Amino acid sequence: MGSPAAYRAYMGSHKINLLDERHMTAEINQHPGWDWSVWNNSADPDVVSGIRPSSFQPVY
Repeated sequence: MGSPAAYRAYMGSHKINLLDERHMTAEINQHPGWDWSVWNNSADPDVVSGIRPSSFQPVY
């Protein structure tokens, strides 16, 4: 929290490069998302660790 003057001072000291911002956004959007299946109660530790393949294919 702070005053409008404090926010302007902060923004003035942290310049935003729009090209870098767009690049970061594009990288984030390429990620298919989190695979929450490993948190399922029936998750097989051998499958999660990669020891055995799984028949389950996550849908993104």
